[in-house]
Amino acid sequence: MRRLLAPALLLLVSGSLAAQTAVTSAELPLPNGLARWEAHEGWSITYRGQRVCLPLSSELVLHDPAWTTQYFNSSRSGDRGQLHSLPDGRRQLTVEYRSSGFQATQTVTAGPGDQLEVAWVWRQDGWDRASLQLGFPKPVESWWAGAPCELETSGRTTTGQVPLTYQKDRGQPFSGFERITARTWFGTAELRSTRPLAWYDYANRGGAFFVGWDLPVPRGQEQRATLTLRLAAPDLAAGGVRLSGLQVPELVVDRRWRGTLQLSREAAGPAQVTLTAEARQGDRPVGRVERVVTLDGQPQPAALELDLTATGRLSVVCTVATAAGVLLRSAPLAVTAEEALRVTPGRSFYTTETVGHLLASVRPEAPAAGLRLEAAAGALRLQRAVRPGERVALEFDAQQLPAGPAVPVTARLLAGDRLIGEQTTELRRLPPRANEVKIDYRHGGLIVDDLPQFPCGFYVQFPGDGIAAEEAPYGITHLAPYRGEASALTSDERIARMRAVLDRYATLGLRVHLDIKRLATAAQSPERDAAIRREVETLREHPALLAWYLADEPELWDYPPERIAAVYRLVRELDPYHPSSQVFARRDDAVRYASGFDLVMADPYPIPNSAVTQVSDTTRRLVEVFGGSKPVWIVPQAFGGGEWWAREPAPREERVMTYLALIHGATGIQWFIREPAHIRPLPLLLGECRVLATEIAELTPVLLSGLPRPTVRGSQEAAHLGAWRTPDATWVLAANTSNRPLDLAIDGLAGPATTAELPFEQRAVTVAGGRFSDLIDAFGTRVYRLPDQAEDRTAGLAPGNLTRNPSFEEQHVLGSPDGYYLGGDVDPGAQVRVDSRLAVHGRHSLRVVVPVAGQGYSLRPFPVALAEGKRYRVTLQARALRPGAKVRLALGGLETPAVTAEVGPAWQELRLEGRATKKDTRAQISYRVETAGTVWFDLLQLTELP
Repeated sequence: MRRLLAPALLLLVSGSLAAQTAVTSAELPLPNGLARWEAHEGWSITYRGQRVCLPLSSELVLHDPAWTTQYFNSSRSGDRGQLHSLPDGRRQLTVEYRSSGFQATQTVTAGPGDQLEVAWVWRQDGWDRASLQLGFPKPVESWWAGAPCELETSGRTTTGQVPLTYQKDRGQPFSGFERITARTWFGTAELRSTRPLAWYDYANRGGAFFVGWDLPVPRGQEQRATLTLRLAAPDLAAGGVRLSGLQVPELVVDRRWRGTLQLSREAAGPAQVTLTAEARQGDRPVGRVERVVTLDGQPQPAALELDLTATGRLSVVCTVATAAGVLLRSAPLAVTAEEALRVTPGRSFYTTETVGHLLASVRPEAPAAGLRLEAAAGALRLQRAVRPGERVALEFDAQQLPAGPAVPVTARLLAGDRLIGEQTTELRRLPPRANEVKIDYRHGGLIVDDLPQFPCGFYVQFPGDGIAAEEAPYGITHLAPYRGEASALTSDERIARMRAVLDRYATLGLRVHLDIKRLATAAQSPERDAAIRREVETLREHPALLAWYLADEPELWDYPPERIAAVYRLVRELDPYHPSSQVFARRDDAVRYASGFDLVMADPYPIPNSAVTQVSDTTRRLVEVFGGSKPVWIVPQAFGGGEWWAREPAPREERVMTYLALIHGATGIQWFIREPAHIRPLPLLLGECRVLATEIAELTPVLLSGLPRPTVRGSQEAAHLGAWRTPDATWVLAANTSNRPLDLAIDGLAGPATTAELPFEQRAVTVAGGRFSDLIDAFGTRVYRLPDQAEDRTAGLAPGNLTRNPSFEEQHVLGSPDGYYLGGDVDPGAQVRVDSRLAVHGRHSLRVVVPVAGQGYSLRPFPVALAEGKRYRVTLQARALRPGAKVRLALGGLETPAVTAEVGPAWQELRLEGRATKKDTRAQISYRVETAGTVWFDLLQLTELP
């Protein structure tokens, strides 16, 4: 394939290139515009300050003729282009797309003039029957909609109009044309192709149309196509008045639409005209303004400011008129009006908290001066000054909220006395429940058992309880078992089976992301609703329940969003204590389903067909779209060898994908898929997932700190960086997206740190002036901690303490404390893990989970030395998840027998004192949890008494 295609590619780019540079983004300037390319996103085109085309990430989609299988999608490939400088000063970009059986090259050339030429060459050798969808960057609705146009088909010219609004019977308003020329108030755009094109329209336009081809691609044949876009200034004149230079917004965030243009008087033209702008939402007027403009022979700038009384999808029509009538009328100019303010509760609901928060985010585009935020909910009144781009947390007394129904709270953003944004959300306080799961919107994580949790788990096949016991000791928080018809709760026997499965999860300290998608995506019927009610009411109080899983890639099945949204409302009514989720293969479709979930998930699976940066692109896009109102979970690929994924990710690819999700704002990880051992993922890859789960558990207080994230810069484009603040340090995560080592310099960090610790590697690098350097391996990751001040781990310890690693700060094997032996006849799911979320001393404690009473580990720290006849004291801090846990503490060689104490949810000290009966240089302290349940330990100390 390479031998056949290479000569064709050379014809496109050889003989004229002065220089070339490998890039992941590029700009091709035009005299009056700009074409910009981003890897995995595609091209955007602007002209005279207005966008003409939006990016189309899936420019190339190779598929079977029935559209049941995608063989290739360019959004998952073409991660790097070659930027060329031509001898005449123009710029050119080539991007190659390769996968098994398919290869294509795109060459885009700017100029001459305001012209852009896109040339394609492609070939497939893998399939007997295949088709190619090839699209041009998406024509922007605000430029093209309503524009009169001229079409050329097989040498015949016709006229028409680009549809102003979607018409169901005109989903493809134009087809088979080689040229379309549209004339608008912004300018003239001509799109010409060497192959007949089709223009598509959609009910959900997303601000743009689709134009391109869907062509058969015979095996082994090279094919070509070229599209050319030519842009020209508007040439609009009527009644002696000439118009030019129109600029209007596509997006308004402060409830004020602003348009500018230029008007001039021609010979015998009027001395004055009336310029009018009228906004409508559908057929409803939502704003109008007019002004009189005096004209002369030179272009006169004119501006219109229109206050809008509605938000959402709007259109604005501008007219130029005299007393005799209208001279010029624009097509309706599409605009989206959004609120400058986004408001969420601090938590999805409150129970015992005394302090609550109302979170408000102000868009960066909001006016810069005199911004004030006001919020009211019943008797609650909150107010403070804010700045553009700021996110603030307004505190209130959560116990003042009435328990039960949600309380609406309206927040208003004002610039002086002018209202520029308003949004209503809900605050809710519920009676406490032992198995409650809250979303904390300050950081996007969950609150489980009154502790922050970064969910980290696997999909499994139902029931998955055997896998649960295997995985529980490795730091995962939950499993998501796929359920089929056979697991529906249609009988007492099935209910008992389900409860037994969930009981086992609960004893392991694991939660279940519970799949009810079979019901949630089914067509509405009384029988379906009754079945949903039965499932939720049966399982909602189970201690293992984490969240409800409502839909798996609903956009691919074309399930109506309103159907799942109705189920979401029913589930929330029946169980307000747990969130609901949906997962999406096409990230941009998540917005359509947004009224039907609390947690948005996405499953980018790039290996081996695409770059690992598909994960970061997906995560970043979802975080931007939902802006903290819906936490983002990513489903990293942990499978391969079937369908159209030819292999599994390598362990280092798994690592970099997972870290890319963390760096770009994901607050949940759920790998697909964990099946029985040696099936998938294969053992080495499964081991890497377990290591990653342990690292995420250790990083939970960092990733969920909720403090404003610092900015950080790196010297290598391929290295993605993210920074976080905790009360005592700055943390930096790095991920190398290239398959080669990099010398990486990191800077831009404020603070006094002189050292950057690598806690997962037991080393450190020097920091000077907020800058440090390190080597990062191919597809490697790094975690750096920059403490605010030098730390003394012995501070706060009892003088003369004889125990090693008394508060579990040392863990050369991450998750396991240095200096410990574990013993006993234990349940396979028993756990001993260092926990970074709770501590009496330092930053860690030790979490012990005993699934079955009497089958937990006996913990034996590194031996201590006792002197005969001396008195000693052993102290140990302990707390339990639930009241009634029993803990046994002993020290061999003391005259005092072991002590057993009952501990509860508050930290309490266990104490053992006695005299050593003999000299013993290897005396053994031991402790264990005697009952089933979860207990944390900290600050184990041994001191000699006077």
